[in-house]
Amino acid sequence: MKLFISSDIEGVAGISSWEEARKEVADYEYFAGQMSLETAAAAEAALRFSAEVVVRDAHGTARNMKPDLFPEGVEFIRNWSGDPRRMMDGIDESFTACLMIGYHSEAGSGANPLAHSYRSGLIYALRVNGEVLSECEFNTMIAAYYGVPLLFLSGDEGLCHKMMGKIPGLTTVATSVGTGASSRSIHPKTAVKRIFEGVEAALQAGIPDVIALPEEFRVEVEYKDHSECYARSFYPGAKRKDSRTIAYETKDFYEVMRFIQFVC
Repeated sequence: MKLFISSDIEGVAGISSWEEARKEVADYEYFAGQMSLETAAAAEAALRFSAEVVVRDAHGTARNMKPDLFPEGVEFIRNWSGDPRRMMDGIDESFTACLMIGYHSEAGSGANPLAHSYRSGLIYALRVNGEVLSECEFNTMIAAYYGVPLLFLSGDEGLCHKMMGKIPGLTTVATSVGTGASSRSIHPKTAVKRIFEGVEAALQAGIPDVIALPEEFRVEVEYKDHSECYARSFYPGAKRKDSRTIAYETKDFYEVMRFIQFVC
């Protein structure tokens, strides 16, 4: 069994401000540590099932987690290669399932004060076939493109509820609930414990089915600034829908990934 873990920071226990997610700010070190501990708990549970575990650092610089906090045997993918799989860079058909740790709700959601889609200062909304998607949902589609199902998710309560509605039986751990610019979080040690137990329970329950991808894709990216929309509308095949939105249509999900890589 081979498991791919993609880890973000805006959905870990206790985080509530952008200053806590940015490397140049003192508060960041603590939450990078929490990101490491939550992901390490997932990896440790997976290793107990004799799984091969690959961890993808998927936040900001992609150089956040502290490898010395992980059990021996885990492999890491750090920094950005430029591959359009982005937060899922490294996943392929050889993996049995994927896990997402520390994930967050989509831009515009009130479920997390750090809710965003890819670049927080750039993107107002990402839509696929008319539905506003989170990074988690889009990354689940990337995994599905390679035949890999989502096994486990941790992050804010809004995202967990949304994904459980899309994937019946999905095991999740909700770390926080957002209200305006604040959040109410479970204790960080409780989050680590629940993630370990949740991954263990998910693996005991068995590997779920892969979600079905649509046959056609209409992707819309709505920007916060009209000038950003104009500049990115020159991507081959893209069209401006209005002053802040570009649209792109294809039947190949890999082309969707490539489009998002260049316009987001």
